[in-house]
Amino acid sequence: MSTQRFTPESKEEAVKQVVDQRLVTLDRERYDAFVKVLENPPAPGPKLKGLLRRVPVWEE
Repeated sequence: MSTQRFTPESKEEAVKQVVDQRLVTLDRERYDAFVKVLENPPAPGPKLKGLLRRVPVWEE
């Protein structure tokens, strides 16, 4: 069993690592295009509809 604890510094470093993996930087034109796609997703195609009809493995 580990008795090692997070120090404030190690916690801060861990948070920085997670934030670095989620941060996306876009110029204004690309940001607008990204938001447009998020707000207007394409209609579900046959493959997605098929996946949505399947029973998840954890519910079988």
